[in-house]
Amino acid sequence: MLERNIDVKILGYYNGKHLPDQYTAIRYLTCIRKAETNLFYIPESTEIQLFTNIKFDILIDINFEKIFTLLYITKLSKAAFKVGLFESEGDNNPFDLMMEIKNPVNTDEYLKQIIQYLEMIKN
Repeated sequence: MLERNIDVKILGYYNGKHLPDQYTAIRYLTCIRKAETNLFYIPESTEIQLFTNIKFDILIDINFEKIFTLLYITKLSKAAFKVGLFESEGDNNPFDLMMEIKNPVNTDEYLKQIIQYLEMIKN
């Protein structure tokens, strides 16, 4: 995305207490730590409230492990268009476009597929 001059913001979840240095040096990456969630794993930080209120053009979900904290943020996000993996069970997903990809999901292939489909529906 950066190669295409597309502004990127990545939000991740880190289960440990102290975030490793390799994650803190990436300017477009924000990691939520378990300590920043409440008893129900709902994030409780001003930064997450700001993130969910940004009206991104597109939110691409790569939360393949279905981490509740990230699902919660995805559902609350005010992004105009949300893309994620297709799930056959349940219809309570927040996505406008779903991709059906066999497990294990290859992140690079998943993102290439998303870019291909988004370019087809660009207008």
